[in-house]
Amino acid sequence: MEGSFNLLNPETYYPLRTINRDIPVPRVIALRDFDRLPQRHVRFSRTHIFMRDQYTCQYCIRELPKAQLNLDHVMPKSRGGKTSWDNVVTSCHTCNRVKGNRTPQEAHMPLNKKPKRPAGSLGLLNFKNIHHSWQNFILAD
Repeated sequence: MEGSFNLLNPETYYPLRTINRDIPVPRVIALRDFDRLPQRHVRFSRTHIFMRDQYTCQYCIRELPKAQLNLDHVMPKSRGGKTSWDNVVTSCHTCNRVKGNRTPQEAHMPLNKKPKRPAGSLGLLNFKNIHHSWQNFILAD
C-alpha cells in the first residue's frame, strides 16, 4: 500500500500521515444513507455573520482579521432597524464610522451583497477554501 500511494491521483486522494506511512484517504466521500438530516437552522451570532460574509467588509470589500471587523446595521437601530440576518453585515471599523447613523444609500456606500439568512450550515462555508474536487457536491449561491 505504501508504494502504491505515489501512483494515486493527489486530486482525488489526500495523504493521512502516520508515524510509519501515508494512508490514501479519498477527498470526497459520498453517503448513500444517513441517520439524521443536518441542522437546517443557523443561530444568529457575531461569528456566523462574519462567516457568512467571509470576513469581508461589505462596503469596501476588504478581507480582514476578526479583530478589525464589527457588525453594522444596514438600517440603523435608531431608525427601527432590527438585529437580524437581513439587516446586519460585516464592516471594517473605518466604513462603520463613515456610514454612521445612515443607510448605505444616504452614505453613498453600496453594499457588496444583500444580507440574508444562510441556507443551513452550508451557507456559512467559505467556498474560497474548499478543494475543487467538492464542486460537484456543494451548491453555492
